[in-house]
Amino acid sequence: MAPIRFLVLDDHQLIRLGVRAAIDQHDHWEIAVTAATLAEGMRALEETPFDFAIVDLGLPDGSGLEFIAQARFLRPDVKILVSSMRDAHLFAHRCIAQGAHGYIAKQETDVNIDRAIQTILDGEIYLSPSLEPCENNGAPQSTTGIMFQEISKLSKRELSVFELIGQGYSTKLISEQMGVKTKTVDSYRERIKNKLELSSTSELLHYATRWIVSIEES
Repeated sequence: MAPIRFLVLDDHQLIRLGVRAAIDQHDHWEIAVTAATLAEGMRALEETPFDFAIVDLGLPDGSGLEFIAQARFLRPDVKILVSSMRDAHLFAHRCIAQGAHGYIAKQETDVNIDRAIQTILDGEIYLSPSLEPCENNGAPQSTTGIMFQEISKLSKRELSVFELIGQGYSTKLISEQMGVKTKTVDSYRERIKNKLELSSTSELLHYATRWIVSIEES
């Protein structure tokens, strides 16, 4: 049985060492390469064979989302687990929509990284336990948590349209950006409104703008 080879992309040495220690506990898992910057990760993507990438979002020279996009293009068979300190309610669905196979809060990696990796290897999506709704204390969820649950209903293409709306793009500009007809964009708008239970274009614009602002503020 060939070993599963891992890339670890994180700018914190202690995190890289911790992930290595967890992977070294398994006979058929091994570290192929570690990287501390986006540039190093991109170089490894082109030069080093690996099967699974564990990726931080906040890198000194860019975003882990850029790595995910390039990995999906160059190495579509590679599995990707995002490990980040950023608010999972804001970023988990965005990462999955971009092409990641799982999202784990960095503070949970010591306890849950083995389970996260194995879940993804088994062909399923892994989401951090912190994303599970609170059932016991009766406390209301945060606004961002509620927004995440609603926006997770959108497909990848719908999410792209939704985020462009939130950035102020017109229907014509969205069609040019995505390479589709304006009628197709209008169709996406209607599907988004139905899924999010929004009754008007102005409500859609307001909701999309709130989503973009919440991401930028995190």
